[in-house]
Amino acid sequence: MSDESQPIAPAEVVELVEPLIRALPQEKQAELRQIIQTSIQYQGPLPPPAMMAEYQHIIPNGADRLMLLLEKQTDHRIDMEARLVIGRIEVTKDGQRIAAGLSLFFGLVAAFLGYFGHDWLAGTIGVTTIIGLAVVFVLGKEPGRQDAKSAAPEEPREEVAKPHSSRPQKRKR
Repeated sequence: MSDESQPIAPAEVVELVEPLIRALPQEKQAELRQIIQTSIQYQGPLPPPAMMAEYQHIIPNGADRLMLLLEKQTDHRIDMEARLVIGRIEVTKDGQRIAAGLSLFFGLVAAFLGYFGHDWLAGTIGVTTIIGLAVVFVLGKEPGRQDAKSAAPEEPREEVAKPHSSRPQKRKR
């Protein structure tokens, strides 16, 4: 009695089915061989052990070569993710440096204008600079811009056709 919990390798399936195919008439054999198809699915980077054994049998050091390829791919992915994180940190640092420089510049402009008697203009520049920086740093994004994750999909809108008039329309003032 065979253990049904073990997967059958494709080569074993062919060995089991081949005698049955040979017992058929010649035209049916060709038709049946065209219909028979092997489909093996697995999840993850490693194939099942039976397939690894087949690679080892067909290709010299096939299993070792496949493992080496998977290890290289994993190292590459880890390296790329690390570079992405470092790049995002650098972009954030650059943004903070630019924001600090701009706030210092506009603070000096506001102080200069206030010193020479342009209180309202100095106050407007100073307050809008502080509010703008506070919004960006507190929210972590530009005002009015949605993140890709938080953006809800838009509902499809139906466009209503407007009746066409041949006379020119008056402009509203």
